[in-house]
Amino acid sequence: TELKKVDDLMEQKGDRKEAMETRKGGISKHTKAIGFVILNSLGFAGMTFFVRLSGEVPTMQKVFFRNIVALFIAIILLMRTEEKFHFKKETMGYVLLRCITGCAGMILNFWAIDHLALADANILNKMSPFFAMIMSILILREIPKRFEWGCIIVAFIGVAFIVKPTAGI
Repeated sequence: TELKKVDDLMEQKGDRKEAMETRKGGISKHTKAIGFVILNSLGFAGMTFFVRLSGEVPTMQKVFFRNIVALFIAIILLMRTEEKFHFKKETMGYVLLRCITGCAGMILNFWAIDHLALADANILNKMSPFFAMIMSILILREIPKRFEWGCIIVAFIGVAFIVKPTAGI
């Protein structure tokens, strides 16, 4: 069955501990990761609706309250782990850039949620993996395969068809 396939794959990759947990009836990391991604999508969908339902609160206040709650959750979770709070000096610039771009993206997304149809704002937000692929070409010098280029093109065309009816174009 499916668990047997995952078990065999993990054993082939040399992850015997994970394979043993799966045999004992535990959930594999792969299965957990899939579940977490689904919960992540549900969480972000909920966030989108509550951003809209929060009404005439200015965008920056919505961003502030979202981040203050995230700060407290992060502090509590960090206190419960062995890692605590640790940065490597050589990655500090990248961490700072990630924070700046992530914050800018959140501000822009919250503003878009207030000014577009929710479906349009969400589908445009889901374009981020394709933009990440384009940025990986420019920054990391990764060269995508033809199939990946095709996926990017199809994704952009699909978004144009989905968003156009309510965009007033």
